[in-house]
Amino acid sequence: SAREVVEMLKRFKTSGSSRENDIFACMIHNLFDEYRFFSKYPEKELRITGILFGLLIKEQLVSSITLGIALRYVLEALRKPPNQSPQSGKMFRFGMFALEQFKERLHEWPQYCSHIVQI
Repeated sequence: SAREVVEMLKRFKTSGSSRENDIFACMIHNLFDEYRFFSKYPEKELRITGILFGLLIKEQLVSSITLGIALRYVLEALRKPPNQSPQSGKMFRFGMFALEQFKERLHEWPQYCSHIVQI
């Protein structure tokens, strides 16, 4: 499950093993790289990926520049018209799945909230 992956990533991120630190970095990098293909994902995989993406933000597994990119990807996805095309609908749903996971942290980013409200 997405939660199990997040727990593993937490261990790898804080591990004393450079191999596990590298695996953590590689998994985050690959997930972010994969963003451009999310609109082609089947629904089940899209949901899992959106949840995983949101949990990375919620659990503070990404920070600084990486956090900014993650938040931008979610905002970009939410800006896609849900009924315009199957691809934009999928991206919108990805954004909703992700946002649902980290909604408790939204108060930390008032500017981000104002962007969401403008959609």
